[in-house]
Amino acid sequence: MSGKFFYFFSSLFLITLISCQTTNWSEIDFTQDSIPPIKLHKAKAYISKIDLDSVALVLGINTEDFYSVADFAKENNLDYAINTTPYYYDQNNQCQLLGITKFNEETLFCANEKYSALAFYFNEENQLRAKIIKNQSQEEIQKYPAVIGAYFTILQDNQIQEFKKYKRSRTACGLSSDGRYLYLLCVTSNLISDLSGMTYQECAELLKELNCSDALEFDGGHSSAMYSPEFGYICAKSTKNIPASIGFYRKAH
Repeated sequence: MSGKFFYFFSSLFLITLISCQTTNWSEIDFTQDSIPPIKLHKAKAYISKIDLDSVALVLGINTEDFYSVADFAKENNLDYAINTTPYYYDQNNQCQLLGITKFNEETLFCANEKYSALAFYFNEENQLRAKIIKNQSQEEIQKYPAVIGAYFTILQDNQIQEFKKYKRSRTACGLSSDGRYLYLLCVTSNLISDLSGMTYQECAELLKELNCSDALEFDGGHSSAMYSPEFGYICAKSTKNIPASIGFYRKAH
């Protein structure tokens, strides 16, 4: 596998592992760090909480020889990984990421102001932090050394945004208001047709329950996939290899 991998560093912290029993949404204690899988109608939702004080960030890009999130995690010894940026094929049948990819100050793919992005930076204490950018404007992008393209912001300043309500497999992330805690969400449909799962609003509601102030959607549907030590590799039944992922590993490695 010849994908491009880029590393972004922070400090050490021990993350508590999550029990893998299935539960109903109504039974969850959202004040706990450990969230078990959430049983939905013909789908499940998986959530991993990451303290950004604990980890290093890794970006994987390969637009020629796609890989799975599981392969990306395995090749880089990652603890967490998730599918991110949507993509398309240009007139020469070459894969292009649909939005910004900027890492260690280097812009690899151009911005698309129609969509949102997840940005990473270091605060004054040199701690890794994250922020959701609603629109990929040059003014915003230039503020951050690492920016990962996504789809739309679904939760902004604790306010759930409105979208058409249809259920699909999803990958999304939410942030605590101080940018320290990152929640990765992967919703997988039990149907091969991928016509069950969660709406954007339901994803936003769930992440808000976890005290996220902001959240966005990554490329979902057939591309939905996540890896974590709590759950292993989870993906949509019709998942495919994808060109862009982000991952994290604990600095104890």
